[in-house]
Amino acid sequence: MIGLALDTLLTAVFIGLADFMNRNIRDYTSDRWMRPRETGPTSTRPSLTVIVPARNEEANIEACIEGLMAQEYQGLTVRVVNDASTDRTGEILDRLVCKFPRLTVVTPPAKPDGWAGKAHACHQGALGVETDWLMFVDADTRTQPQLARIAVADAESLHLDLLSTVPHQEIGSIGEALTVPMIFWVLFTLLPLRQVWESPDPRFAAACGQFLLVRRAAYEAAGGHAHRPDSLHDGLHLARRFKVCGLKVGLCDLSDWIACRMYRGFGESWTGFSRNAYQALESPAVLILVTGIEFVLFLFPYLQFAVGLAMGWVEPLLFGAIQSAMLLTIASSLRRRFRLPRFWVMAHPISVALLIAIQWNSAIRCWLRLPTRWKARAIPLPGGSRSEARQR
Repeated sequence: MIGLALDTLLTAVFIGLADFMNRNIRDYTSDRWMRPRETGPTSTRPSLTVIVPARNEEANIEACIEGLMAQEYQGLTVRVVNDASTDRTGEILDRLVCKFPRLTVVTPPAKPDGWAGKAHACHQGALGVETDWLMFVDADTRTQPQLARIAVADAESLHLDLLSTVPHQEIGSIGEALTVPMIFWVLFTLLPLRQVWESPDPRFAAACGQFLLVRRAAYEAAGGHAHRPDSLHDGLHLARRFKVCGLKVGLCDLSDWIACRMYRGFGESWTGFSRNAYQALESPAVLILVTGIEFVLFLFPYLQFAVGLAMGWVEPLLFGAIQSAMLLTIASSLRRRFRLPRFWVMAHPISVALLIAIQWNSAIRCWLRLPTRWKARAIPLPGGSRSEARQR
């Protein structure tokens, strides 16, 4: 009897979850964000500098810069921070500088202890820049010519201090298909996106470091990347810091104009997500709460269905089938909207299990102070403390 009541309650929760996700998608992809808005004649647009941190990006940097230099934005300048690359990145940049007069390459000083490589590169790239807006993009992104124009126009008209998006995620292997789409799953099933816009609470902050557009004055007032130098989640930590400082943050869909292939293969995906997953949670209590919710809501129904099928138990089989079908329907909706692989939907139970495993692996590595290497360099061990909360 108790089991029946719990299963009925859980099924009702799934109905609410589907509605919650659909509302989140509507808020994220609302027509008001998708309509390009002009800020006036091109000569009167706010000034903009694009900053690209790059370390060992010989496979990506040329396509990235070609896309940025083709932006429909008069006067746009691009600064690439060559972060001690040991491959052909510097050689390619030397050639591109001769091709594009508005491209500058910055060679930063050696990274100080306690700084994450990307945070330090972004910080160095922003030093001395006097434009109205700064746009940070990763070197493995590909941009369409309209991106800068649309993003700045929206940020200006909505009076934002920080605007971010999750780029279209290009996926080229089964390992990536099992892991990368869970970015969208976590974002749209666990976070009320309307509160990213409306709430001043930094707990309701979200941003993706692959694309960050910030008002320079606000960025400097908030302390920029120097506020959290060890950040391996620079987008999220900047968004939280902006909210702590009373600045306005927005997250919307610009994926038609920017794409990224963040990892190549399962090994790189596992390492890449494991190095920073715990920094998004930052406490054992939150880790236990979040992974507990993920297990009960997103993994248990599949397990219940499998056990019911194997043992011939009708009630677990029935409710497990209903709840699993609801989860797969939600996953299918995300797949269609964000052009994710069909395989991800079929392998959704495995993806959820991997998500939980990655989060715990990240936490355990942090607690045991186990070093991680990324792009041929050791990354700083995160402090795992709630820096933003302490500075309120």
